[in-house]
Amino acid sequence: RLKSQVMASLPKKTEEVLTVPMQEEQKRLYMRILTDLRQQQERREAAYAEQEKAKNRALQSETTIELTVTVRRGGNGALGLRMDDNRVVSVSPESNAAEVGILAGDLVWEVNGKSTQGSSFSSLLPGPDSPAPIKLKLRRTRVEGGAEAVEGSVMAVAAVAALAWVAGRAPAHSGCGDGDGDGGRWR
Repeated sequence: RLKSQVMASLPKKTEEVLTVPMQEEQKRLYMRILTDLRQQQERREAAYAEQEKAKNRALQSETTIELTVTVRRGGNGALGLRMDDNRVVSVSPESNAAEVGILAGDLVWEVNGKSTQGSSFSSLLPGPDSPAPIKLKLRRTRVEGGAEAVEGSVMAVAAVAALAWVAGRAPAHSGCGDGDGDGGRWR
């Protein structure tokens, strides 16, 4: 026989809902399952809320400030900054840059009113013989309780690069240069 013939010979479907009262043991188990599920949901929601609070605390403990400083070149024409792209890797302790408060880790985002976005720091500087002061806008981000670790790691990288430079073994790209191929000389 064909499937259609078999289906045609079956009785019509009927639906009937029967309500049967639960026994006491069934009620007790049902209530326990509901209570367990609600408690699990509450624990998940509390854990999620705690994660969100932790994220908010972490965001609140990170502070970014913007600074504007004016620096002058030293007698040798250098600013006293070692740069990696537009980030200050280290500051010569005796330089004008150190005197005005520039720190390792600062991001230079503007030089004499020109954005460093899409440009390198060194390309925006006036020539090394120019006596004109240089106005820098900086962004400094510090994480409460962790700034020393971040600054320390930047300083360690700068120290290794400086030692390689002094030893005359600066690689073509020391990781602390400004990308212009000179190994990151002081600016």
